Amino acid sequence: TLSDEFGVTERTLQRDFHQRLVHLDLEYRNGRYSLRRQSNPGAIPEMLSFIQNTGIARILPLRNGRLITCLTDNQEPSPCLIWLPAPDITATLPECFSQLILAIRQCIHISLVTERWYPSLEPCRLIYYSGSWYLIALQKGKLRVFPLADIKSVSLTSERFERRDHIHSLVAEERFISALPHFPFIHKLINTFNL
Repeated sequence: TLSDEFGVTERTLQRDFHQRLVHLDLEYRNGRYSLRRQSNPGAIPEMLSFIQNTGIARILPLRNGRLITCLTDNQEPSPCLIWLPAPDITATLPECFSQLILAIRQCIHISLVTERWYPSLEPCRLIYYSGSWYLIALQKGKLRVFPLADIKSVSLTSERFERRDHIHSLVAEERFISALPHFPFIHKLINTFNL
């Protein structure tokens, strides 16, 4: 037997097989496991990357190929539903959103208009929190937060900047994200009292 050949117990073999096979897109029929016939193997790594990159991984206790297949299978109702408050999409201009994504990805300075003009910003990240999108950017080395609903226009410049990893780590922290709705008030308070 396989356990004798490798000098391990059957239980060890079962555990090892389970750990290695959990990422495969398997289906169970008539007492047998086989690779799912209609799967797109290239989609699973892409979906796992999407889950990790967007922060959804924080709420999923399990992340593997089987889960991805189950969640993306349109033949039956999904066993999971992630319910988030819907943002006011009408307040956010789609072209602004796509320009911001491009600027963040390619490290391009932007200028934007809210109730006033903000030149030469380094856009760091867009974060969706508690029903609203926020743009986190640096202006002359200082952190700025803009609710996307307040942004009227975005312009990309030809100037580039170096991504600052410590800023990306900071803005991904839960304490920072939970403070996003209060940043305009905090910024106004700091400027009023020159803190």
